[in-house]
Amino acid sequence: MKKHKDSVNFIDFRNNLCASCSDDATIVVYNYGSYRQEGILKVPLDPMYPEPSELKICKFLGEHNCIVTADIDGFLHFFAITPSPRKNEHLLKVSNVNIS
Repeated sequence: MKKHKDSVNFIDFRNNLCASCSDDATIVVYNYGSYRQEGILKVPLDPMYPEPSELKICKFLGEHNCIVTADIDGFLHFFAITPSPRKNEHLLKVSNVNIS
């Protein structure tokens, strides 16, 4: 995990891919079959939150070409991953709010 500049919080695996998320607000996707880095995913900065948020968990979404991650501020971020034509693109940010 030399690509991260802060603590790694979670690692997830799917097929030949590995994704790790960190307190440095990045996700590194690595193909351990070909020993190749597939991308470094970064959460876009929000004017309401000038500092990047620490990422606490990342998960591959089943067999879809997508990763979801949760940050410390309560947001879910969705990213497209290989082999999607939108590879390494931030797709959506959703507030993770539960109303009882």
